[in-house]
Amino acid sequence: MSGLVIARFSGEEPPEAPGKTSARFRVVEGEGRWLLLTEIEGGDAPEGEYYREIFRSPDATAVRDSARFVFMIRIDVAPDLDRAAFNEWYNGKHVPEVAPAGLRRGKRYASDIPGWPFMALYDMDARDTLESEALAKVRGFYQFTSQIEALERTVLERVD
Repeated sequence: MSGLVIARFSGEEPPEAPGKTSARFRVVEGEGRWLLLTEIEGGDAPEGEYYREIFRSPDATAVRDSARFVFMIRIDVAPDLDRAAFNEWYNGKHVPEVAPAGLRRGKRYASDIPGWPFMALYDMDARDTLESEALAKVRGFYQFTSQIEALERTVLERVD
């Protein structure tokens, strides 16, 4: 099964990228200093937070080929959330809706990490995409808003 491993680093220097499926990022908004994102396809995973891929937009690229700026959002949801309906909405409506507003090549992941069952990654057109008028018009969780219990937004800058 394909997935993504996130390793977090706090040092002054970026971490070493262990292979051709990894990319290093500086945290420009959010918690931490550096993230190393490694895509895996079955087999052994490196140390870190493991997310299994549950959706990939048709234009998605490998993490090592991401744009200069990447938006990562992790969310926690209410236990009674209709996950099938949520995933159908997120994949079929939300990801295509935010693409014209500058969040492109969306990928979604699920995990068993307590408090963070869902995560999404998007390439950003520009560093200030999150402040754009276009994104403000389509941002949010619509009918699922009341069932979003926590969210964490992180903006990353690729350093490779």
